[in-house]
Amino acid sequence: ACWHVQAGWVRPQRLVERTAVLDPWLQHRARTCHQVLGPAGSGKTLLAMQWRARLVSAGFDVPWLSFQEGDEADASIQSLLTACASMAPEMGERLRGLEDSQRRFLSDGAVAASLIQAIMQHGREVLVVLDGYQHVGHHRVHAVFQTMLDYAPANLHLLFISRAVPPLAVEHLAAAGQLHVLDADDLRFSVPETEALVRGHAQTMPPDHINKLHADTGGWITGLQMALRALETDRPVARDPLPGATLAREAAHYFKREVLPRLDAECLHALVHLAPTHCFNEPLALALTGSLVTQRLLALLQRERLFVTPVASTAPNGAPWWRFHPWFRTLLLERFGQMPQDHQQRTRLQLGHWFGHRGMLREAVQHLVAAGEDQHAADWVERHARALFLTGDLQCLARALAALPDACLHGRPALALWQAWAQLCYRQFADCKATIARLAADTRRDDAPQHAQLCLLRFSLALQHDDLDAAQALLPEMLELAHDGDAVLQGGQRHLLAWYFSH
Repeated sequence: ACWHVQAGWVRPQRLVERTAVLDPWLQHRARTCHQVLGPAGSGKTLLAMQWRARLVSAGFDVPWLSFQEGDEADASIQSLLTACASMAPEMGERLRGLEDSQRRFLSDGAVAASLIQAIMQHGREVLVVLDGYQHVGHHRVHAVFQTMLDYAPANLHLLFISRAVPPLAVEHLAAAGQLHVLDADDLRFSVPETEALVRGHAQTMPPDHINKLHADTGGWITGLQMALRALETDRPVARDPLPGATLAREAAHYFKREVLPRLDAECLHALVHLAPTHCFNEPLALALTGSLVTQRLLALLQRERLFVTPVASTAPNGAPWWRFHPWFRTLLLERFGQMPQDHQQRTRLQLGHWFGHRGMLREAVQHLVAAGEDQHAADWVERHARALFLTGDLQCLARALAALPDACLHGRPALALWQAWAQLCYRQFADCKATIARLAADTRRDDAPQHAQLCLLRFSLALQHDDLDAAQALLPEMLELAHDGDAVLQGGQRHLLAWYFSH
């Protein structure tokens, strides 16, 4: 599997069948409308070429029409007729009356109707491939293809290859089971495909490096090719499979050429403000950019296939989330870093408090610490820690605590206690013992709840080590533990004593 990037487009050097995508697709070949939608460089055309080869073997005629930016409506319609006429001599005869000299007397609807009739009389299965459909900007051309979709005979099928959702009415086709869509997720290389691609360039690359390469590129085909080309230039050290400098320059240049021109100034400004987050949703965008810009941005993301893709997880209120491609986010973060420092800090504060109000502690802590507001970050963790502990969401609590600077835990015994519990649960016993010792030194003699927590921690740590002698020494204190209705202390006491006596 090898792909070359030349002058902004990708051409196959040695194709590998993308069987995992092609086999299911082939079963839907009888549908009227097919769409392959994805961002620049995602291998849309190459996948369509592989599918075309399969259909030709199955007896299809496959005329192919490629659109370029700035194409005139008359030229596009004529190219469609020429491509269809080339399928067979009899097709040329049927379409002879639609040549340029005659077509000026016919409406576009009449031209589409004549083409539909000619294809129906042709008898063989016909797939019309329309590559680069995002460049079609004239309503007349859209009207021709809409007519073909609306009145397509059983042997006519259309494939739209585009970075954006074609502005065509296909809802009736979807309802009738006549629409098949391959999106960005389908176009991404799988790990085995990435490995096959890498082996054509670097046969000795270790599997863990291949997995990292796949994760860093998100299976983006052109990104993989950029990385492999950069390998030959940078010769990176063994611990880092991605050659940083050359790859960063090439990826940034690609995004600036292929993606940023499709964004207006306000939408780009909004994406730059959202870049410090790995993912965002509509309420977050509203909080940062306002309603009008958010509406335009989300409409753009729905319409265009940029390097911002929807993810399966949802916010607590059900709003869908969007994820940046790692390299595209890197470019946006560079622009974010060029903003005035106070502007960056305000944005980070907004992000931190937004995530904090929704209990997304790790994100809240990361943004508030980056804004220099360590104590605010600690406040959010302290506010949510107990609820997370009681619901068993220890991973979220542990990650949030790990993101806090150590200095934040001084003078906050409650946070240090939660840190000790998280360390215990994740079997970081040495760290837990050190945290307990620090807490014991800082705890006042009259602080009964704190002493009770420390006793519970010590007893649990002893049981984790199967140190029954240490547990025996703590047993009198455990039996007399004053929990005062604290569910954590009461439940922990009963559980640990049952564990001890079972031993």
